[in-house]
Amino acid sequence: MRDKNRRTYAAMITAVDDGVGRVLDTLEQLDIDDNTLVFFLSDNGGSRKNASKNAPLRGNKGEYFEGGIHVPFAVSWPGVIPSGVDYHHPVSSLDIMATLASLADAPISEERPLDGVNLIPYITGKYSGLPHEVLFWRGFDQGTLAMRQADLKVMHSRKALFEFQTAM
Repeated sequence: MRDKNRRTYAAMITAVDDGVGRVLDTLEQLDIDDNTLVFFLSDNGGSRKNASKNAPLRGNKGEYFEGGIHVPFAVSWPGVIPSGVDYHHPVSSLDIMATLASLADAPISEERPLDGVNLIPYITGKYSGLPHEVLFWRGFDQGTLAMRQADLKVMHSRKALFEFQTAM
């Protein structure tokens, strides 16, 4: 690779991948992998600053297009989640807490319910359909609002509105 930023980014991803592999190997060596639920996810899409490539998705880190919010999200729980399952419906990082709370049978306040859902029945195929009817995002600093319902996505941005108004 000629691009130094791209090489650095690739090295960082490789280091993370190696580290996650060591964690999973250790769980297996300790013989606790079958009763350990592991989540791995990114916090956002790739940045413009480190030569990330989000193609074919549009947008980058900090943006509300899919390239900014569609991120790697992996779950491992041998014996419960079948190996090699690819789940293609949108989920949220908020689902992690809801999944763990449900599995632990933790009490949830009716006045302050969790925003996420237990993903395990969806990933294992017990439930069909979408875990979320609608997902919402709000970027306070950017003045951006976004909503996704099934394959429909709607966005509103002060910046986009401003650009549209000045282009008239």
